[in-house]
Amino acid sequence: MARLKPEHLAELRQLHDLGQAVLDALGEHLDAARPEMKQALSGAFELQELRGMRMAVRDLVDLLTALPPARRRQVVRTVERSAGTALPGLEQADAKAAAAILRRGRIRNEREYYLLRSHLDRLEAAPARSAEMAPALHLLETYRVS
Repeated sequence: MARLKPEHLAELRQLHDLGQAVLDALGEHLDAARPEMKQALSGAFELQELRGMRMAVRDLVDLLTALPPARRRQVVRTVERSAGTALPGLEQADAKAAAAILRRGRIRNEREYYLLRSHLDRLEAAPARSAEMAPALHLLETYRVS
């Protein structure tokens, strides 16, 4: 097994802690699935699967969008206190990456596909941004056909 560089190991640890904190904060909503999901995060951490950890944490953060706004704010505060990491930073980084994909007009790989799909989910949750959905939908559909 290849060893990660110290900076990647630090990111892996931060993502692991963030993922665990999201699961803890979601509480009763995921009680049944929490042990398996925590084991998956721990397994990715032990195997130093940084890409997998990034995807898992992005998916966990996306789960928060299903919560009512007041509950989501409460969960985000709990996660941020527990993990010591701000969730908006993750969303901002994803939004920046999605904007680059949209400017380029092409999805290059599966990671970008899932990142853009996640971005589209956020757009759907914000009706004021519905005009931004069409270009993202087009790229997602084009990538699936390729």
